[in-house]
Amino acid sequence: ASLLGLGRGARAQPAPSVETAPDGFRVLRAAPARLRLRPEPAPPLDMWAFDGAVPGPTIRVRQGEEVRLRFVNDTPRPLTLHAHGVRNASPMDGVGGLSQEPVGPGASFDYRFMPPDAGTFLIRPLNPGSSSEASERGLTAVLVVEERDPPAVDAEHVLVVDDHRFG
Repeated sequence: ASLLGLGRGARAQPAPSVETAPDGFRVLRAAPARLRLRPEPAPPLDMWAFDGAVPGPTIRVRQGEEVRLRFVNDTPRPLTLHAHGVRNASPMDGVGGLSQEPVGPGASFDYRFMPPDAGTFLIRPLNPGSSSEASERGLTAVLVVEERDPPAVDAEHVLVVDDHRFG
């Protein structure tokens, strides 16, 4: 398991920024990346990353705001994106082979939906009956749907805990 930035000597990766296309869609790009999850002398690993980081970016919207997310698949495998726990219309739910056909390598898909509930949700590829390679290689991001009237807080931190098994 790895907690980036919390281990002895490990450095947190800078939070990836989410590119916004001219048409207002936030662009989430999945691509191979060579990343170091543990401090030296541990070697860098061949991962798949959203926007060059594992975990990928935290995407924030306000409750009642439409999520407009352009998924660009630059990995060698067909993938979808699924936001776990978000009540969503089936064509935008991202369950490969069930609610949508997976997005092929070099292709993209525009997700548009309005999450009815506030909360913090994990975004990852979901292709039932297929390999879990995408998630095991690090493809995770976070969707935060903020309350319409958020409570006053001093600080908020999103922590993603994941394990990776290579070899």
